[in-house]
Amino acid sequence: MKSLKQKKHLEKLNSMPRSKNWCNNISSNKKKGEYLTCFCGNKFWVSPYRLDIAKYCSRICYGREKSSLVLGENNNNWRGGITKDNAIIRQSNEYKNWKEEIFERDNYTCQECGKRGGDLEAHHIKRFSLYSSLRFNIDNGKTLCVFCHRNTFVFHGNQYRYVTI
Repeated sequence: MKSLKQKKHLEKLNSMPRSKNWCNNISSNKKKGEYLTCFCGNKFWVSPYRLDIAKYCSRICYGREKSSLVLGENNNNWRGGITKDNAIIRQSNEYKNWKEEIFERDNYTCQECGKRGGDLEAHHIKRFSLYSSLRFNIDNGKTLCVFCHRNTFVFHGNQYRYVTI
């Protein structure tokens, strides 16, 4: 329910004279705006009060340009390209495809305990770091659940133990 004060205010507003074209005046302001071109090539209309600040046609374009400005050497955390080869390889599409092929071959089942599905990991039978030629070989991998993978020799402090072929 509206208070008495609100009712009086509305009556006062409704009794004020309006020009016949008060709606048209609003739409005529739109004509004062401009069409700008975004860095992606799209043209977009900008209202007059945003002409000095509008640069992008959407938030997506804004994010794309901002992210491109902070990649690589432009990033504050850039340390001269010191990413380890291990990280580069493990984030590559070739490595992701290798993992997926291992999971599909083993039918998404842990090869130690027989658990199907859940949190699975692809395990290199011969060490990833020692046998670079076997990194993406399907025969050098098997599917393990997280628990069984943690019980391999690598996770018990023996990662530098000599592994025989």
